[in-house]
Amino acid sequence: MKAQIVLIICIASLLACQPAEDYKIIRKEIVEEHDKVMIDSERAIEDRTRLENLLLNMDSLKSAHPVVDTLKEKVEISKLVAKLDEADQQMETWMKEFDAELGKKSNDEAVAYFKNEKLKLKQLDSLIKDALGESEEYLKKY
Repeated sequence: MKAQIVLIICIASLLACQPAEDYKIIRKEIVEEHDKVMIDSERAIEDRTRLENLLLNMDSLKSAHPVVDTLKEKVEISKLVAKLDEADQQMETWMKEFDAELGKKSNDEAVAYFKNEKLKLKQLDSLIKDALGESEEYLKKY
C-alpha cells in the first residue's frame, strides 16, 4: 500500500514538473494555418467573381445552353455567392479580432486564447472549403 502511495506521489511530481506549453508555438501554428486558409479564401473570391459574371450574362448562358432554366440558375448562383460571401466575411471578422500580441497575459492565458483561436480557424477553414467545393462543382457545369 505504501509503495502505491509513493508511486502515485512520484508520478504526480513528475507530471507537475512538465514544462507548460509555449504560446508562441501555438501562435506560430495558427499563422501557418491562416496562410493555408487564405489560399482557399482567395480561390473562393475568384469563384464568387465567376459566379457573379454568370449572373450578369444569363442571356449568353441561355444562348449557349438553351435548355437551362435561367431563373433556377439565378437562384442557385445567388445561394452560392451568399455562401462564399458569408465565409469571406467570417474570415475577415476573425482576422480583425485576432490578437497576436497578448500584452500582459500569462503564458497559460495566452495558450488558452491561442488554442481557442486555432479551433475558430479550423471551423473557418471547414466553412470556406465547403463553400468553395460547392461553387467549384457548380462552375464545372459551365
